[in-house]
Amino acid sequence: METVLVSLLKELCSNVYALRLPDNPSYPALVYTKVSGHRDVAHDGPTGIGRARIQVDGFDETFEGASDLAELVRTLNGESATEGDVTIMGMFIDGEWDIYESTRNLYRCTTDFRIFYRVD
Repeated sequence: METVLVSLLKELCSNVYALRLPDNPSYPALVYTKVSGHRDVAHDGPTGIGRARIQVDGFDETFEGASDLAELVRTLNGESATEGDVTIMGMFIDGEWDIYESTRNLYRCTTDFRIFYRVD
């Protein structure tokens, strides 16, 4: 599922990272984190259906830049996509908030998604 997600995010921003910003990144930048996940199981085994809560953080050196990036991220609300044997059946915004990180002098706009996916 992460591969499909990264492809979608890279359509919005060329700087996409898992879990954390690297040292000395270019901005704007996106960081995605899987906060929780669940894979469905039936009596006869795994169904291939899963769901995950993904946090997408948009970072920039200005609030306007981070806010503009968050607006792009919000365009993924309701999106579906397939790559290989993985299909994101739908991703839906579950929450949003803005933060100023004074230790890094960065603005961060966060969007939480609930993502429903299938692995064939």
